[in-house]
Amino acid sequence: MKKVRKQSNKPCGLSAAVSALAKRKQPPICRRTLEREAKRFGFNAHEYLRKGCTVLKGTILSKSELQEAREVALRVRASPGGGGGEFFTLRKGVSQDKRKLFALLHKFSPLLHQLFNGIRFPFSDKGPYAHHNQIQLAIKRPGFEGYSALSNMSNALVGHVDQTDGGKKMGKTYCNYTALFGIVLDGDTEHRNDAGNLWVAPGSAQKLATKFKVTGQTPIWDPGKGLARKYFSKEEMPSMQAVHARPGQAILMHWQTIHGVGPNHSETDRIHVYFRLTAAHRPEGSKKTYTAAMMEPTLETPLLEGLARKQRQMTSANLPVSTIKRQQLEKPFLKLMVKPKTSGMKDPQKLKDQQDEIEAKICL
Repeated sequence: MKKVRKQSNKPCGLSAAVSALAKRKQPPICRRTLEREAKRFGFNAHEYLRKGCTVLKGTILSKSELQEAREVALRVRASPGGGGGEFFTLRKGVSQDKRKLFALLHKFSPLLHQLFNGIRFPFSDKGPYAHHNQIQLAIKRPGFEGYSALSNMSNALVGHVDQTDGGKKMGKTYCNYTALFGIVLDGDTEHRNDAGNLWVAPGSAQKLATKFKVTGQTPIWDPGKGLARKYFSKEEMPSMQAVHARPGQAILMHWQTIHGVGPNHSETDRIHVYFRLTAAHRPEGSKKTYTAAMMEPTLETPLLEGLARKQRQMTSANLPVSTIKRQQLEKPFLKLMVKPKTSGMKDPQKLKDQQDEIEAKICL
């Protein structure tokens, strides 16, 4: 008689990964490990440092994983209670489909753990309304009107900086997580601006930090006055740009970056799953609001600036041979054609420094 194998009640596939992720011991933070993971995931450290937002260029999700995640996202949205809002919490008894969406973070954890000196993973504690135990399933269907007309989306006044629902009361201090991490499951945003794209104001995180330092105070919520309107004059106001990413890629944005969502004029659903990441080593009493990180945007990414320098050095070292030869040929020419001022300058080292400075300016 043929034995019938019992069905296991244990979650499998993507749904099992979220539990494994919470229990898994993470490797120590290491500069070389970060460099390796940044290369694997296609993370541009200089762009994230300068703009406060970047797209991970690596294709991490397989075609089958991407297809499964897309189908799961649509099922979750169509399920009872799934159409009333975009936010879902991870708690005991949550459906397998929702667990699968949370498990997507597992695919990117090697980079995020290193970059943020550890992050708080889903189910690492039981706080159901904590940022790390929530996801945002943002589906913008064809015809979605966006925050404003496409022609007005570059205006930073259209955008915002996230605040928790509980903090959206007059005079409440802003609650800051560390970074927004969005996985693109579907959409036509790679080559167009009007497909429900995320729009961001590059550099606004640093500009706001400068303003916060001047006041020395944590920003407070004012429903009629966003941070851009409150802190920037007309001349200082940054502009927003559309973020371009294809399905399977991911978007990493600093919490403090002003952002919004444009209209979807395409014929495709734009589906993003967003995680609000919080660095693991915040001081006691600063889990929800970490004022020091608002005033210094790189505080929770201690290896970021070093990684950005390293990547730029590597880029320079990988210049095409033709470019290097051209630069080598130009140097003798520059020395003949460009003569520094020598009056009153007898020190040969100063003379050489001035020559190098002139050459650098011309090469630029």
